Amino acid sequence: MTLTLLSPEAYETHVAAHYGVSPGRTPEVIAEVMRAELFALGHTLRWVLEARVLALLSRFGVTEEDVAETRRTLESVGDVAAGPGGEVAWAPLRAVLLRPGRWMIAGTLPSGDVRTALGLSLGGLPRRLSTDDDERVRRFVEEMGGRVVDVARWAGLDRVPARDRFLAELEARIDAAVRFEDRASAISWDGLEVFAPEPKQTRPEKWWRSTPLGEQAALVRARQTGGWRAYGWARVVGGKPEIVPLSGDDARRATFVLAEKAGTPVRLSAARVGSALEIMLPVLLPSAEYRWLAAVGEMLSGPRRVRLDELMFQDARVMLGQKLGVVVEEVS
Repeated sequence: MTLTLLSPEAYETHVAAHYGVSPGRTPEVIAEVMRAELFALGHTLRWVLEARVLALLSRFGVTEEDVAETRRTLESVGDVAAGPGGEVAWAPLRAVLLRPGRWMIAGTLPSGDVRTALGLSLGGLPRRLSTDDDERVRRFVEEMGGRVVDVARWAGLDRVPARDRFLAELEARIDAAVRFEDRASAISWDGLEVFAPEPKQTRPEKWWRSTPLGEQAALVRARQTGGWRAYGWARVVGGKPEIVPLSGDDARRATFVLAEKAGTPVRLSAARVGSALEIMLPVLLPSAEYRWLAAVGEMLSGPRRVRLDELMFQDARVMLGQKLGVVVEEVS
């Protein structure tokens, strides 16, 4: 074995060539190195994966926060599978059909393997490719043991109920609250706040109030020991409060749906940038809607926003309105 000492410049070129990316401090480079490391490891702890990637890329000015932010992005787009106890694992291959001839590739499989097999350019975060032979992509994915899915199924939108049905399901949970007693007992509801949107108050953070519960169901929250907040769906039943704990994602969805029902829908602004449009995302969306936008558009930061072409922008506007009651307004 012969060891060769490389200059930082030569090392950067070597790493870029090995992983099939352009050298430099970009999320795409960090993502490709992270996929390759996790693909080799199979599973590990988050901090171990981040440390291995940082050891390879720190000499290029990549920071711990750069690596952590990229890891969070890869988890959100399905390239890294997150598990309990801070563990991460190799994610299976998924090809998401965005429209005929346009695909998103999710999973930990390194981009170089995809390029070699298909002979197609693959880039972006999440990764996308264009082709005039969709069947070739399907065959490749199936041969690799992966699955082809449409974007709604991949994002989870096909499992998200309509707004009225979602609220009805929350009501049903209260009716069957006895099944949640063990879970609820671990949560303190002292200092409970009620989500009460109103047209005169335009700042959503002001829609939480310390007000008594009534017989009409409401979204509630309470701060727990350690500083985190628990969320629940609650109403007074038989003279006493009945509270069903909610996941953070269900609680987030409820804020949008309840705001629309109260006549104060969340409004997002959109602006044209060249031939594309960017929707500003000052609020956190539920996971299914976020994953859908991440698949069909390009997520950007500073400030957080998503860039979409004209066709996908119109689809996004309709989807956000139907699922969450969100109004997207184009501004000049």
